[in-house]
Amino acid sequence: MVQAQYGYITGKVYDRFGPIANAPVYIQDSPYGSFTNDQGYFAFEIDTGYYQLVVELTGYAKEVRNIELNNLERKELDLELSNNLLDANVSIGTKSIESQKLMEAPVPIDLILGEDLLNTGEVELGPALHQILPNFYSVKQSADDGVNMIDPVSLRGLGPDQLLVLINGKRRHKSAFLNVSDVFGKGTAGPDLNAIPILSIEKIEILRDGASSQYGSDAIAGVMNIILKE
Repeated sequence: MVQAQYGYITGKVYDRFGPIANAPVYIQDSPYGSFTNDQGYFAFEIDTGYYQLVVELTGYAKEVRNIELNNLERKELDLELSNNLLDANVSIGTKSIESQKLMEAPVPIDLILGEDLLNTGEVELGPALHQILPNFYSVKQSADDGVNMIDPVSLRGLGPDQLLVLINGKRRHKSAFLNVSDVFGKGTAGPDLNAIPILSIEKIEILRDGASSQYGSDAIAGVMNIILKE
């Protein structure tokens, strides 16, 4: 009778700040999968062979390790994940110099990935940002004129014309519509964010503090830099 041959795969998942709990860890093309514990540890008892171990967690780069496991062998892995947000390059807030890491930016910058927008289930950019950002406002208005077509937006409670929108670092023109209805944004001509397809967006950088000192009076509320996919 041939005895089954097996081994052990154990490891720890962490980032620059420490262990990551509840990170999904699985063996590619197999039924084996688990989550890390509170200390970031995981363990598998599995037949000998060649495997791909995968750690895939939202907000982090996917980590893949190729493993050859022999009989009664114990493989111990250290898996440091790279944070997609903190390691991403940002350009707004650093107007006079090259883009830099979000972690190293001299001012606070919000970074929203395209997948975050898609996960809201919204089909237009304004409502998607309304769900994600607590200080961003975009709601369908009901009036007799063009307000039905262009939703006024607000960042930090300020008017639509005080938010500067950039596309790949270049100024996005304001809409030609002047809001004269008795609804939010009356007397302003803001950007039409819903004209930008969510599927075309790679990420959005939002600078709030100190934006007007770098970009002028039309950036009192902040600057939104929309980076499109190549």
